[in-house]
Amino acid sequence: MEKNIKHGRIIIDTSIFTNPEVYQSFGLNPTAALRTFLEIVGKLEGISFYMPPSIYQELFNFIETKDIPPDLQIRIIQKPPKRYELSVPAFLLYELIEDVRHRIDKGLRVAEEAVRKRIGKSLKISEEIERKRKSSREKSVFLFPDVRMTEEIPYKTESETLEDIAIADLRKKYRAALREGIIDSKEDVDLILLAKELDGILVTADTGIVKWADKLGIRYLDPRMLRGILDKLAP
Repeated sequence: MEKNIKHGRIIIDTSIFTNPEVYQSFGLNPTAALRTFLEIVGKLEGISFYMPPSIYQELFNFIETKDIPPDLQIRIIQKPPKRYELSVPAFLLYELIEDVRHRIDKGLRVAEEAVRKRIGKSLKISEEIERKRKSSREKSVFLFPDVRMTEEIPYKTESETLEDIAIADLRKKYRAALREGIIDSKEDVDLILLAKELDGILVTADTGIVKWADKLGIRYLDPRMLRGILDKLAP
C-alpha cells in the first residue's frame, strides 16, 4: 500500500478530521488533528492531497480557522470534479433508485413502530393517572367529605419527557434507516467523482461513500491506517 501511495493522488474527506475514531490518531480534536496532518504531509514528497471545494468548505464548520497554518491550501489542493465530462455506468443509477426505495420502506416501518410504542406508553400513562386520581378522590372523600376535590395530579412533565425520548429514538433509527451506507449529498458525489477522475486513492470514514466507490472500482484506504502509513513515508 505504501508503494501505491508514495507517488499517488490522495482524495481526503472531512470525516478524517471529524470522526473521533480517525482524528484521534492525529490529535485530540479536529483542529489539532488537521494541524498534525499538515505537519506530516509537509515532509512528504511525491504525494498530492486533494479535496473538492464543497468538502473543503464543509471542513471549516468543524475547525478553528485561526489555529490552522496558512499553507493549508498548498498542502491540500482544492479541485472540483469535471461533472459535465465524467460518465458512470448506468447500472449505478438503477441500484441507487432501488436502494432509496428500500430505505423509504424501511423508514416507514421505523416510523410505524415508533407510533405504536408511543400509543402503548400513552395508554399506560393514562391508566396510571386515572388510578392516582381515583385514589386521591377516595382519600379526599374519606378525610374531608364536605370538601370538593379540585387539585389534579400533575402528569404533563412525565408525558413530555417520554415524548422527547420517543422523538430522539425515532430520529436515531430513522437516520440509520435512510442515511447510513448511502451517498446522500452532493459532497459525497464530488468525492467519488474526483477520485474516479484522478484515478486516486480515496480516504474516508463514510461507509456509504466507500460502498459506492467499491462499485466503481475506485481504490480506497481504511482511514484508521492513514497515520501509520504517512509516518512510514515521512523521512
